[in-house]
This record gives sequence, C-alpha cells and structure tokens, in this order.
Amino acid sequence: MKKKNYFYIFVVILVILSLSSCKKSGMFAPKSDQDLGDLFTRNNTKHEVKRFPFQEYNTRYIEVGNDSLPLLVCLHGSPGALSSFANFYNDKSFLKHFQLLIFDRLGYGGSNFGKISTSIELQAEAILPVLRQYQAQKRKIYLVGSSYGGSVAAAVAMKAPDLFASIFFISSSLIPTQETTYWISYPNSWHFFRKIFPEVLDFATQEKLTHEQALMPLQNHWDKITCSVGFLHGLDDKLVYFENVKLASERLVNAKNIKIYSFEGQGHSLYWNYPQIVKNTLIEFFQKY
Repeated sequence: MKKKNYFYIFVVILVILSLSSCKKSGMFAPKSDQDLGDLFTRNNTKHEVKRFPFQEYNTRYIEVGNDSLPLLVCLHGSPGALSSFANFYNDKSFLKHFQLLIFDRLGYGGSNFGKISTSIELQAEAILPVLRQYQAQKRKIYLVGSSYGGSVAAAVAMKAPDLFASIFFISSSLIPTQETTYWISYPNSWHFFRKIFPEVLDFATQEKLTHEQALMPLQNHWDKITCSVGFLHGLDDKLVYFENVKLASERLVNAKNIKIYSFEGQGHSLYWNYPQIVKNTLIEFFQKY
C-alpha cells in the first residue's frame, strides 16, 4: 500500500477518535433554556426564551433585542442550532438594526433534540403559527436562512408570502441536485459509525441524504414569492453550488426585487469566515429592500 493511502487512513482514524471524544465530552449537547438565559443576562441583552407546541414537537425559539425594531427571523443550517447565530446576537451594533427571532429547527437544540424531520415543508409549518403572532402585532418581518435553513426559509416564504417584507438566502441549497454529497455522509449512515460520531452529524446525514427529495415539492412554487429577495453566496462553493442562486433567481418571476451578492474565491464557509461581511450585507440589503 502506498504511503499516501496510509496517510489518509491515519487521518480518518484521527477524525473518528476526535469526534468520538467530543461526543463523550458533551460538546454537541444542546444548551438548556437556563444556559441561554444566563448567556444573555451576562451580556445585558434583552431576551426571552420561548416555546411553541406543534404536533409532537415543542419548538424552541428566542427573541433578542428591542421589539420596536424590525423583526429578523433566522433559520440555521445542518447541523446547527440557534446558537449558530451567535455572531448576530452577540453583536450590540447589529442589534441596533433588528430584533432577532431565532429558531432551533425540529430535532436540533431545544426543539426535541434528536427527533429529526427530513420534511422541509413540515419544518416550515412548525414555525408559521409563531410568525403569524408577530404579524398580528403589525411587525415588519425579514427572513434569513443559512445553508439548509435557506431551504426551510424558501418553504416558509412560499406558504406565507404575505408575511415578509423581504427574505435573504446565505449559501442556501434551494434546487435539487445542485449540491455535493461527500463520501463521509454514507458511512455515517451505517450503524457502527452512528455509534461513534456525534449525534448532530447523524442528524445532518439524515437531512443530507433526503434533501434532494425534500426540495422537490418546492420547485413549482417559486412564483408565489412576491417580496424582495437577496442572495449571498461564494462563487467557489463546492458543497452548495452557486447554480442554486442562478436557477432560483430565474424562477422568482414575481419577486419585487432580486439582489445577488457573490464572492470570488469563497466557498460554503462564507458565513463563518467573514461574519462581519455577512452582517453588513444584511443591513445594507434590508435597509434598501
């Protein structure tokens, strides 16, 4: 066997051992309501941790910031949790522009951790009653989805186009077949590896391997979105291709405005690598549209 092959095997073993150690240490355990509350209290940030029953789920979400500001609804990717948006809620200057409403998607964080739903439409329906409550308060509502969260954001906007002043997709998977499924997703679906890897990777694998099918029901409904739509995407995204932006924008035939922010040389980690660029782009877009 070539030395190169030995090296790759060694790396895989190290990754497995590291992830197994992380699993045992509880690194991927969801934050409790108390932990979240303590975090915002320490930061002296106005907040409220809330829950909403939906079918067999108990959806958790948080309000962060001043309720006199426009409401920015945030949907995280896969794997993830509402804490994925720490770059938003820990930034006092960002909170001068929006009140944040951040959800744990079904099966993540405090929303019945481990009880994953691979139905994008069901995930959208789980948060719609909550959003209707804010609409009844005559709030101006914006929507942002990151990665897989963008899929759910699209479904929500299609089901309730009257809810949003504008919506924004960050590195979002929106069109079937326009993303990569890496080889690690397949062994992670096997029983042996599911016992070794952290649970959240198993959740992400379930969503990943059913994502193409789950996106199909959305494809005939892009014309229902009538508000302004923004996209932020790396041109070199090898996980979720930039083609998602091209095809989705072509199908948004009734959108009020379409604005595309593309970044040369950037891949799928744009949100994590350049959080300030992401926040500045959102502020610019929502102020204009």
